[in-house]
Parts: sequence; structure tokens; C-alpha cells
Amino acid sequence: MRSVTDIRTAPLQPIARSLGRSIPARSAAVAIAGLLLYLAAGPVPESLVLARATALSSQPWGLVTGHLTHGDPGHLLWDSLGLLLVGLVYEPLLGRRFWLVLGAGLIAINGAFLWLFTGFDAYCGLSGLINALVGGGLIAALRTRDRWAIGFGLLVMAKVLTETLTGSALLTDTAWPALHGAHAAGLLGGLVGGLLGGRAASMLSAQRIGIERRRKPHARRATRPESRCHDSRSTETTTLSCADAATGFIGALSKPSTVPQASGAL
Repeated sequence: MRSVTDIRTAPLQPIARSLGRSIPARSAAVAIAGLLLYLAAGPVPESLVLARATALSSQPWGLVTGHLTHGDPGHLLWDSLGLLLVGLVYEPLLGRRFWLVLGAGLIAINGAFLWLFTGFDAYCGLSGLINALVGGGLIAALRTRDRWAIGFGLLVMAKVLTETLTGSALLTDTAWPALHGAHAAGLLGGLVGGLLGGRAASMLSAQRIGIERRRKPHARRATRPESRCHDSRSTETTTLSCADAATGFIGALSKPSTVPQASGAL
């Protein structure tokens, strides 16, 4: 029987399992890269942000470095904490697909900024990529039926949708203006990356299973000659034993009887 303590703590067990997961090393590496870039170049370095005028001409590296730059220490702090929290929940589920989801989000955010959000001249920050990880992690959570991770992802999706429709942030307010459409673009890109990564993983798994199935018949065929040899030897031995027994029986019948005969003479 379950104790009263177990019943009371049951709703907290999914959260405890999630917090007990391994340290999100990939998420921490991205956060550290943003911190080092801020310490080296300062807030909003013009040569590193994603600038509309130079993104595709003289500063193409801004398509990547723009996501690692920040407007002020508060912007950097909130993005780093958010990235570590999302990584703690979803990085164990994503595994190697982490970078695929991040890349898909990067492409989606860059494309949306350059061709849809024409009223903005520059973009910086990790928030769009954080939402991409939420999108990809939600797909992975649905595959593994991780209810805690699914619930967390749905809450973040509701937050992004609300901020996109209202145009105002719900939890944070930094000096650098937030581009909520980029958050939505990152989320959609992460969803696509999660679907592609899951599909690729399924194909690889099916391929491995097919290879293993093809190997098993070869192994069975390799053992059949030995079994035939064993069976033939057994049959031969049985045949020889029967022949020896028959020969001995015939020979015994052909020998003269040594039993004394009864005489009729008195």
C-alpha cells in the first residue's frame, strides 16, 4: 500500500525527475558563448548583430553572431537563464537533434526577420533560439509521452502566442525591444526541426533493424551444414548398429545346435 507521503508527493515526481536529469551541456555551451561575446564586444556590437542592411552583403556572420549578442546585462541574464531551463527540460529528450533543431530555428528566425519584419533594422538575443528548442523538445516529448515536458511546452507556446497577438512581453521587460514575431518564427522552426529529426531517427532505426534481420538468416545457414553432418553421422551409426545386430542374429541361427538329443534305444 502507498503511504500518505507518497500520495502527497506523487504530483511532484515528474518535476523531480526532470530536475534530476543531467546538466544541459549543449545549452550551457551556447549560454557561455553569449557571455564571452558580451564580455569581449559589449552590448549590441554593430559588427556582430543581425543588421538588415549588411546581413547578406558585408556582414553575413551576423546571421549567427546576432543571436549571441545582447542589448544589456539584464537581456543577457534572462536569455541565459531561459536557455538553461529549457535545456534542462528538453536537451535529454533531443540528444544529438539539439543542433538540428537549433539550426532550423536559426534559419526560420533569420528568414522572418529579413523578409517579414521589415520595420526592424537589427536583431539580437537568444530568445528566438530558446523558443526553437521548445518547439523541437515538444515534438520529442510527444514521442516519448513525457507529460511534464509536454505541459511545459504547451505553456511556453501559449505565452508566445499571447505575446505575438498583444505585442507585449508577459514575464520580462528589457531595454532592447523584443521582437515577438521572431519568437514565434523560432518556435515554428523548432517544430519543423523536431519533426525532421524524429523522422531521420526513425529511418535510421528501421535501417538498423533491417540489417540485423538480414544478418540472422546468414547465421542460421552457417549452422545448417554442421547439423546435417551431425544428423548423417547419427543415421550412419544407427544403420551400422542395426546391420551388426542382424548379422549376429543370422550367424547364431546357422550354427549347429549343441543341445543333447534324446535317444529312442533302451
